[in-house]
Amino acid sequence: MTQTAPRHPAGGDWYHLLVPVGIIRFALFAPLGIYWASSTNHWNLVHAHDQLQTYDPKIASGAHLASEWSTFAFFWNIAVWLPSFWFPPPLNLPFTAVDLVITIYVSWATSYQTQYVPHIETSCAKAAYIRPAGANESFFEAAGRLNGTATTGGNMCKSFVQEWQYGVAISFFYALIVLFGLMAFFGALRDTRRQGKTTIDMLMALCKSALNCLTAIPRGIATLLLLLLWFFPQCIFRCLPISLKAKVRFGRRYALKSVWGLEQKAELEVTELKDMYKQNQRKQLPRYKGGPGEACPLSDFLGVYDMLMAVTEDMHYLDVMTLSRVSKSVREVVLPAHDFDRRIRTFRRYTCPGKEKMECWICDKQICTDCQHRPQIPQTTLLHHSQNCLPSCTKCFQALVVSRYQPHRQRPPHCRCAPITAHPNPFLRLIHTSKFYKSSQDKIPKVERAVCRDCNVHSVEELLAIREKSTKLELKRGVHHCGEKWTKCGRCKDELGTGPRWWVCGTPACGKECRSVVHKGWGRAKESERTVSEDVV
Repeated sequence: MTQTAPRHPAGGDWYHLLVPVGIIRFALFAPLGIYWASSTNHWNLVHAHDQLQTYDPKIASGAHLASEWSTFAFFWNIAVWLPSFWFPPPLNLPFTAVDLVITIYVSWATSYQTQYVPHIETSCAKAAYIRPAGANESFFEAAGRLNGTATTGGNMCKSFVQEWQYGVAISFFYALIVLFGLMAFFGALRDTRRQGKTTIDMLMALCKSALNCLTAIPRGIATLLLLLLWFFPQCIFRCLPISLKAKVRFGRRYALKSVWGLEQKAELEVTELKDMYKQNQRKQLPRYKGGPGEACPLSDFLGVYDMLMAVTEDMHYLDVMTLSRVSKSVREVVLPAHDFDRRIRTFRRYTCPGKEKMECWICDKQICTDCQHRPQIPQTTLLHHSQNCLPSCTKCFQALVVSRYQPHRQRPPHCRCAPITAHPNPFLRLIHTSKFYKSSQDKIPKVERAVCRDCNVHSVEELLAIREKSTKLELKRGVHHCGEKWTKCGRCKDELGTGPRWWVCGTPACGKECRSVVHKGWGRAKESERTVSEDVV
């Protein structure tokens, strides 16, 4: 049985040839700059003095060609250094064609200079004698005399020798660039034919590659701007004394917290208006008032209160709630309308006997270790902040976070323990691409959560969506994941008071400030807030 070779995208096997091309281009930055400056000065000197043009016509032609094409080659080399990596073979043909033209013209200018310029600087000791027949002065002597800063003929000769040597070297290395480019181009075409692809398939693959390259250009520009405008100043700032950095960071964070708190307050007011409207609609529905229904042996048996309590002592709370929905008559004896609230409290106390009682992670129903279900729920960003972040008063925040000495000052001063969010802002999505955030969700750890059997009918995604909705409001209101409002510092246990709310990572290995926008930004000493269970519908 014959095995077919694995298929690769067009130019995939030959893309590695573009690596030495990029290295050569980078190495030619300085030589091209020197060659450009030298050739431009020589052409300006020859062009400005008619006396120098009376010598060999090839002197003016060579100087003009070298000046024009060294200028083009210098800026071209800088402009295409990075973009040349974005276009795999055979899309590299336009770059190779321009490199070939540069090689030809630089070599042409160097060949002109070969006829009147010595090849080594030691030959310039006799520059006064390098003159055409019948001339009283050599070209180098005349050029040194007419130069803006008068110099000797020997020094002028050495500058021309240096230009010629750079021209030879640049011609050689650009010829290597052209050679690698042509090898990659024809190699990619050969692989395409071996794979049995048609011309249309190759063109479609090339168009797709070109589109990917074009979309990578704005990402690269944005990354470069981010490095120049953010990361470099940030690195310089981190090298400053810790006492200075602490004051700057505290003032900046204090101002951000105040604005942040106003935005959250407006958002919460809108949410409360929506919840109030929904609750008003609920109140229009009449509450269950009970009814006798048709009597049955079960309702007659449970109608005796002592018998009902004896039965419930061996049942789970959810079983009692299910029992109350058997019929109207059973409902009336188990949960009568006139004694509804007291019966609920009683059933919570006497059901699930001898077991550890708790509330469902999703709803407020009572469960125990025997009747609970424990699905694996991803520990997403919101759940991580709700479980691990602790509030800190300004005094503790300054002492433990802002002013503390950090041995590794190049590390970020804030917490990065939370998992990567699945819904980043457009700027981060442009930098890292959507694929990065989708793949990062697969690495999020999963935690067992205790839920009741009524909530367990939902999928993991539905359970997570329900819980994150309430958790988001809890964090913005400054409420603990258990439902209690944060009023005291998580470290010194003093009252938080009115002011910014500083949130610190509670994991022992971190202890840094959490800057996530999901937390409450500003709080007051005494503010009446309803609990989340009353607000979340």
